[in-house]
Amino acid sequence: KIGCMVIKRIDPGEGSSIHYGGTLPMSETERPFTTDVNGSLRGAESVTIADGSTFPHLPAKGLTFTLMANANRIGESLVERLCT
Repeated sequence: KIGCMVIKRIDPGEGSSIHYGGTLPMSETERPFTTDVNGSLRGAESVTIADGSTFPHLPAKGLTFTLMANANRIGESLVERLCT
């Protein structure tokens, strides 16, 4: 409906997950395809990213709560920006 196409689907199996990091990393330097610390995608209006792709690097294990906490932080900052 939104014009996206699935190129490849990966099924990691029961109890597994895949998180991609560094796709649109947070950066202090303004470069294309990076986000600021609040998840705003540079070069695009009204696009906020709140998943693992904003992390420049991901640890091998135990990142679920970190991803959840970051998404919550970004969501709260988005609400603040929209409501003020």
